[in-house]
Amino acid sequence: MKRGFTLIELVVTMAVLALLTLAATPSISDWLRNARLRNVTETVQNGLQQARNEAVRRNRQITFWLVNLPTPGTMDADCTLTNGGDANGWVISVDSPAGECGTADSLTVSPMIVARGSLGQGGGAIGVTASNSGSGAAASSVTFDGLGRVVTSAANPAANLNRVVVAYSTASEGDRPLQLDLDASGGMRRCDQSIQDADDARACPGAGDPDDDVDDGGGDGGGDGAGAGDGTDQSANTGSGG
Repeated sequence: MKRGFTLIELVVTMAVLALLTLAATPSISDWLRNARLRNVTETVQNGLQQARNEAVRRNRQITFWLVNLPTPGTMDADCTLTNGGDANGWVISVDSPAGECGTADSLTVSPMIVARGSLGQGGGAIGVTASNSGSGAAASSVTFDGLGRVVTSAANPAANLNRVVVAYSTASEGDRPLQLDLDASGGMRRCDQSIQDADDARACPGAGDPDDDVDDGGGDGGGDGAGAGDGTDQSANTGSGG
């Protein structure tokens, strides 16, 4: 004779499942938030790499610009260059795309846009902050030469972007803000700002030592890599081209 579940057994089972669900909810929430951070960071990193590749392929200077789109996802004449912390899109072009983000891709018509992309920030909750790590000044662009190296500008500090930080505007305890560092050779490294152990390969330059910073005057890049998708980002290097 088959025997089914008693009411008591059913209630106990449901109670256990409810407790397990409650225990897992914070971890799932943290994973989703950090997955969004990784997606935005990878979009910026891919844009930078594409700009560098185009500069080498065309054997001419090509610039990566971070822009602010008043209507997220819409490239139009209302776009402006980021002031360091309001970027929600990027453009790869020869000349400045300010006010011309909607111009068709062209090799002859200014601003000579090669490619463009939206950062897809999910309601604008994620901030993308660009700067020069040496001076601390806000930056909006970086130019690569025909050998894939970074071209610096003494006259225009905003053109010396070599660090991008991706973090939530309103932080949560489980957040893992990510940082992209770009060296003079064009090499890129992604790191996790939440890791303070300097011996951890995922830690950012200066972890545990606020006086240590990334060298923006030179250095080699390593191989190209991507962060892990399990909530613990691995550092990534993009090799130098020149």
